[in-house]
Amino acid sequence: MNKVIYHYTTFGHLEKIIESGFLKVSPWEKENKIKRPALWLSTNADWENSATKGFKDNTTGECRSLTFEEQSNIFGCIRIMLPFSNTFCNWKKFKCISEESIELCNQLEIIGKEQGSNPEDWYVSFEDVPTSKILGIDYWDRNKWEDILVKEIEI
Repeated sequence: MNKVIYHYTTFGHLEKIIESGFLKVSPWEKENKIKRPALWLSTNADWENSATKGFKDNTTGECRSLTFEEQSNIFGCIRIMLPFSNTFCNWKKFKCISEESIELCNQLEIIGKEQGSNPEDWYVSFEDVPTSKILGIDYWDRNKWEDILVKEIEI
């Protein structure tokens, strides 16, 4: 069986991905002048905790990550499966070639681990990935991952 890698996102972003025909390198990273913007991927088949959105409580001012359940209820959780490729860059290599400071990379790793992520699962693509490469798309139905019929959304 061929190795699979995942891109985790939300329903809103899935619509943009389908419309564009590509899983795109992070627009946020491009806008914020990250030296080597990337499309983030994971070998974790359950959920990549670092993909969980942040939240600011307007009453208390507290900033925190949503729980997986909160993200699922508010935004929906999507898992896009791609064939693993040797062109994807693992976290260890990313830290060396990203042109970002080692301090920033170490901080990202610390935050990821605090969220329950394993940096050994992290990969990036520095190029957009066409939707024609997608093997499948699942959504979290609040109990398990369910397949979205790819042929019905015409990727």
